[in-house]
Amino acid sequence: MKILLIDPPGWQKGGVNLGLGYLASSLCQVKHEVKIIDLNNNFCCDPIDDIVKSFTPDIIGYSVKTATANSTASISNRIKERFPKVLQIAGGPHISICYEKFLKANRQIKFAFIGEGEHSLVNFLELWSKGVSIQKVKGIAFYQNDNLTVNKREINSTLDKLPFPRLDLIEDINFSQFPYPLVTSRGCPYDCVFCCVGIISSKKWRYRSPQNVVSELEEAKKRYRIKRFEILDDNFTLNLNRAKEICRILIKKKIGLSWQCHNGIRADKIDEELAYLMKKAGCVSIALGIETGDEDIFRNIGKGETLQDIKRAAKLIKNAGMELIGYFIIGLPGDNLRTIKKTIEFQKTLALDWFVYGIMVPYPGTKMWDYVRKEGKILLDITDVSHFSDELKIPFETPGFTASERKQAYELTKNLEKFYRPKIKQLIINYIRNEPLDSTAVEERQKNQEKSNRFYINAVVQAGIRSGLVVVAWSILAFILLAVQFRKISNFCFRRSNK
Repeated sequence: MKILLIDPPGWQKGGVNLGLGYLASSLCQVKHEVKIIDLNNNFCCDPIDDIVKSFTPDIIGYSVKTATANSTASISNRIKERFPKVLQIAGGPHISICYEKFLKANRQIKFAFIGEGEHSLVNFLELWSKGVSIQKVKGIAFYQNDNLTVNKREINSTLDKLPFPRLDLIEDINFSQFPYPLVTSRGCPYDCVFCCVGIISSKKWRYRSPQNVVSELEEAKKRYRIKRFEILDDNFTLNLNRAKEICRILIKKKIGLSWQCHNGIRADKIDEELAYLMKKAGCVSIALGIETGDEDIFRNIGKGETLQDIKRAAKLIKNAGMELIGYFIIGLPGDNLRTIKKTIEFQKTLALDWFVYGIMVPYPGTKMWDYVRKEGKILLDITDVSHFSDELKIPFETPGFTASERKQAYELTKNLEKFYRPKIKQLIINYIRNEPLDSTAVEERQKNQEKSNRFYINAVVQAGIRSGLVVVAWSILAFILLAVQFRKISNFCFRRSNK
């Protein structure tokens, strides 16, 4: 069968839809013909109608985030009008937490796939192509007349058996625009009040073997000629020994790729040895989910960490020579203007290289959702808001923290950016450098960090002088890289809660 997979447009940009890559590889393994269209990053310039007309798919599948739910509805309605015989299905994070509401409002989407879809989609297509009943396919939801059927999903515990994602099937993909996306584990056993990862990927943490992870990178380097990658795990370092072994293999095999962990790691799951190994293996930047600087709020959001863990982890990361990004949330239970100011003061003690404050969005199925329904007032549907945007929209308010106060708090955090301008410049330099790393070079940079920084700054300036375009080149480069790099960092802020 011919399957067209679509990543619809939304505000959450800056990375490839890895889930579609995994679906594509599983489908290709059983001889289906697959094409992926990335409308979110505008890789493909052809109108979607023309693509459907030329490819003539039997099935169109959408990967739906909350940020793309509205555009998915619009596109699928248009496809229904123009190509009524094509079966349309949907999966992704938003579908996993809101499948009933989405299916009810979008009857043109006939089936929803809940959670991880590699096995259930292959099974579904096998039965569908034979005209056999799909009633017992695991992990799907669908309406029959007005009755909703929901089949319990299965959790894949053998991740090493999955074929590597086929990102080459994304039309017009360009790997120079972003790091190669890598997932080494799935699931999260923790109970953060704001996070829906446990609903989407299950609370059972499952992991790939270190050798399997490195094998994917070796293949990606050969096939796509990548120079850097990004680990998207929610819990990359949950098992310290496994994380260390991955780093050791990267070092031993001299993979020569720089990488980052901008989806965040747990502050209580890093030690001095791991920090050193990550740096030596090529890691240049790590993010921590700090959330708040208020002890009482932090204690009650279910992370299972302490602010002392945050301080300790931040020190380890910086001492190892890596950049440190901090993620914060405005609107946690108990938050108000006073606690946000307290968080800002705590932030200043951490020597962060950059930071992101996101507006709290309550996702169905989380404790935060229950809290807002009980204690607050919902102002907007979650599909109509974003965690961070130039056009700020507040999804809810509480008596102790009104919508106007939340906007004021957000503006306070935006004012902090002027204090980070020198570090922004250095982040640009680091992004420009971004050459393959080896262990010797990394160790040398750790010993001579300040000297190295001056060298690369001068190198960039001198290159511009030689070309006669230093002022124009630097201005354009700074603008482009800031837009790309920090939009990318911002987009990862809440992948922990809605990937």
